[in-house]
Amino acid sequence: QNIAASLNNIAVLHIDQDKNDKAIVYLTECVGLLEELRNSALDNETRRDFLNQQIQSYQNLIITYVKNNQIDKAFYYNELSRYKVLTEQLSGNNQFVIPSIADVQQSIAENGAVLIISTVDNSSITLMLLTKDQATKVLLDKESFIRILFSDIDIKSQVLSTLSKNEIQGLKSYFASNNSIRLDKTITKKIFESGLKSYVTLLNSKVYKDVAKSKVMGSELYKFFVGPFAQALSGKTKLTIMPDGATGLIPFETLVDETGNYLIAKFDVNYMHSFTISQIINNRLYSD
Repeated sequence: QNIAASLNNIAVLHIDQDKNDKAIVYLTECVGLLEELRNSALDNETRRDFLNQQIQSYQNLIITYVKNNQIDKAFYYNELSRYKVLTEQLSGNNQFVIPSIADVQQSIAENGAVLIISTVDNSSITLMLLTKDQATKVLLDKESFIRILFSDIDIKSQVLSTLSKNEIQGLKSYFASNNSIRLDKTITKKIFESGLKSYVTLLNSKVYKDVAKSKVMGSELYKFFVGPFAQALSGKTKLTIMPDGATGLIPFETLVDETGNYLIAKFDVNYMHSFTISQIINNRLYSD
């Protein structure tokens, strides 16, 4: 396990230096070693500990493959990580074929698109958009979203109320440095999740001020998660969202586009966990 952790850490150093090919070698070895350890574990708790470590390495692989313009590989590891988490929880069969991007695209309607959100627990968030004839991707800096959150004094106050004194001090140092230093990963994750929860709270409020503020924040969320794919989504009427982590809190139908309309006015919005899990469910339904 210590060897696997070292391999992952070495890979992260290579990712930071844009040495993606070397990072992929270390990460592939890391997840392979963790898979061996997981399969030989004698109890479920130990298996899940190895899986949690493995998922972090999968997330690093997804980011690395996106940076390396290998969206097919990024898609594969996103599907694999989701599949492993769910089958571990269900103690199910761990032998199922992960579909390729080409296979998935054949199943997407001409007027449809699938937005895949991944690596939310990392500093960089991965977005992939699949249509019948295109596969595009983008890496987003989570800190840029935090700067958007803190431009509103009310949301800023709400987010700060969830932080400890040490975390607030780290945040002050970050802003004082004019973003020349990186925020601690744990603080970034906490602020990101708190910001999304704040949006949901605003949506559920009956106070006019909060309703107006929710539209402003909904617009920023649209720019962040959907805006990068505006051209690819042109002419589409069906949008399937595959959220990850805290983004599962967001009702994407409520996001506000550049014309001031809610997303639901433009798209028939649906949600899914993963293509692999959907295949398993469909196979079970047909077999029954």
